Parts: sequence; C-alpha cells; structure tokens
Amino acid sequence: MLGENKKNLSVIVCGDFNDVPGSSPVEQFTLNKDLLLQSVFDEEKYTVYHYFPFLFGLAIPYKGVVDFIMHSSNLKVSKKLEGPTNEAVGKDGLLSDHYPSDHMSIFCDFYLDQ
Repeated sequence: MLGENKKNLSVIVCGDFNDVPGSSPVEQFTLNKDLLLQSVFDEEKYTVYHYFPFLFGLAIPYKGVVDFIMHSSNLKVSKKLEGPTNEAVGKDGLLSDHYPSDHMSIFCDFYLDQ
C-alpha cells in the first residue's frame, strides 16, 4: 500500500497487549512484511510480574513481556529504561508497597537512522 514511500516512514507502536512475544497479535506487527516492526524489549526482561492464586493457597508466578514498544527499522534505540532487578522486586512480585502496579514502566529514546 505504501510502495516505495515506506522507506521514509517511521512507525512506533506502544501498548499493553496483554499477550506474549510470538503470539498472533504481536506477530501482526513483527511479521507484517510492510511494517516489520522490532520490539525494544527482549524476552529476557519482563514488563509484568505477579502471582496468580492457585489451589490450596499456593501461588504461581508469572513474569513476562506483555507491554510493547515496537518500531520500524529506520529508528534506533539510543537508551531505554530497564526494569528493576529480581532482588528489588522481591519474592512476592509486583503490586507491592514499592511498586503500585503489576506492570513495569517502559520507556526509550529513539534516533532516526538515515
């Protein structure tokens, strides 16, 4: 649809997808041949970390990437906000006295790579 003009187009998509890398909604952006967006945050980091109630009063942890900043290849990341360490978050996960949400703040600066 964009033809040759797509080389000059910069795209940034941000959102709480509540879905993981490799899922269909995320791949609509990362595998779309006209967009081919890249995620700023890799799967080694996490943007959400909490415990779900489970049987017999036990809990299971979930840590993963569900919030995204994706960008076109002509944009480069100059710096990004990294999440806290596991030690800082603690064994109980997020939504605590120090972290009032189960999602981490994500942020980055871009520059145009021409």
